[in-house]
Amino acid sequence: MLERFNGLQSPEEPVKHLIHTLVVLGNTQGANIQDLALDHPTRIATLAAGLLVTAGLAKMIAVFSSSPQGTNLVKKYLNDIDVTADSISNKYIDNEINEALQIKKFIKEHGTNDIGIITTHGSENKMKHALESVGLKLKPVSLEEEVGERIANSARSSHQIIAEILKESLLSLVRFQKMLDEVKISRISLN
Repeated sequence: MLERFNGLQSPEEPVKHLIHTLVVLGNTQGANIQDLALDHPTRIATLAAGLLVTAGLAKMIAVFSSSPQGTNLVKKYLNDIDVTADSISNKYIDNEINEALQIKKFIKEHGTNDIGIITTHGSENKMKHALESVGLKLKPVSLEEEVGERIANSARSSHQIIAEILKESLLSLVRFQKMLDEVKISRISLN
């Protein structure tokens, strides 16, 4: 099948990310510092974000945590699933300022509208209300629709379809394992 593309003179088009930066909140649980672990929603959101980065659908993960231990646990977890260190940015959350305001500050500092947040279904409503209360707008991302549209566009414009099909295959594998059914990804923008 690849031999059909050998004679083509059109240059490769770089594959665009589904979303540039995914925000993950590094929440921990445990009685003391030695026994700290990521709470269940954080583990699921972190794993899903890591898989999206390794698949090339996201470029960066911005980890927000109120404790250095939370940040370190998320980084270790991402490292265990082969997410490179240069794809991870960590932001310490000041306990005096709420998470939503700090995420808003992060968006203003980076001047991009390609930032999203990945949450579990159990925590999405709480986070949505907190973000909207500080003037941020959330728009849900449909992985199936956006990746499907990119595959169709790639088939028309370049031979990057193979890379896109591989990404779709990875997403299908993850979906079958019910990973992405437990998370919701939303783009965040300023109102």
